[in-house]
Amino acid sequence: VFALPGVLAAVLVVALRRLPEPPRERATAVAPLRVVLCSRWQWYVMAVALLEGAVLLGFLTYLAPALEARGVPVVLAGAVAALYGVGSMGAARVVGRLVGRWSPVRLIVAGGAQTALAYLLAGYSQRAGVLVVVALLLGGGWSFLHSTVQSWATSVSAAARATGVALFGVALYAGGAVAGVLAAPAAQAHAYRPLFWLAAALTVPLTAAGAV
Repeated sequence: VFALPGVLAAVLVVALRRLPEPPRERATAVAPLRVVLCSRWQWYVMAVALLEGAVLLGFLTYLAPALEARGVPVVLAGAVAALYGVGSMGAARVVGRLVGRWSPVRLIVAGGAQTALAYLLAGYSQRAGVLVVVALLLGGGWSFLHSTVQSWATSVSAAARATGVALFGVALYAGGAVAGVLAAPAAQAHAYRPLFWLAAALTVPLTAAGAV
């Protein structure tokens, strides 16, 4: 499982080396970074990504531990949490059909609503049946919200798009890591109800910031 991505990456490296380089202006390695960091909107998008990572990645990691705390076997708890991916893939098809028909704001609000509802349900009950719905809703929230915010990130610093998107990714995963660490003491005490309700509360400013 871990070797396969490495093999595929090696194949891509060889294949990409054969592609001709497009004509472009030569610039120093620092120039794109300077362009990105001088953009106020880029900083704003990175702040949104930081909060998004906390809500959609950081708190997500505690679905399986919440089930295990109720005596659910590890395999079943992991399977329930993995339904996040199923929800994400299913919702991605829906989002693909709605793009162009719905405004970005509407997509973000729909994603935020799914995410908030999911965490409210998770706070209300940590039973396996409830968390199945929670995982699916969180996957849907990711597809609606993240895909829209990410497309925004690609257009903020058009002159240094690759660097801008890379820093967006750094902020996203940093948010997930920070939230995971800060939530660990509550999870260790099995205080999952306030933990998930906090995530639901954080979804409100996330949705508002993304919909600007």
